[in-house]
Amino acid sequence: MSLPPGPSAPPFWQTARFLTRPLEFFQEQVDTHGPTFTIRLAGLPAGALEVREKLEQLRALERGLVICVADAQERPGQDVNTLADLERVAALLAARGV
Repeated sequence: MSLPPGPSAPPFWQTARFLTRPLEFFQEQVDTHGPTFTIRLAGLPAGALEVREKLEQLRALERGLVICVADAQERPGQDVNTLADLERVAALLAARGV
């Protein structure tokens, strides 16, 4: 099973952005990749919980980092992951005159 897509920046850069401007960093990822994405944190080896549960978020929590979660302001739109999804959404937008 592969992880969801995420930023292509090196892990060091992702870590710096995550630690210094987490809300802006996460909003950029949501805007680019949708509500589900993978970030890679540099210099943090996988902890026992992460290895057992296969959840990368646990790596940050085990190190005392804070993960911010917020309620969405509105319901997210439809995912666009494949060419068929793109064509479906393009047709919906065209029907609305957008």
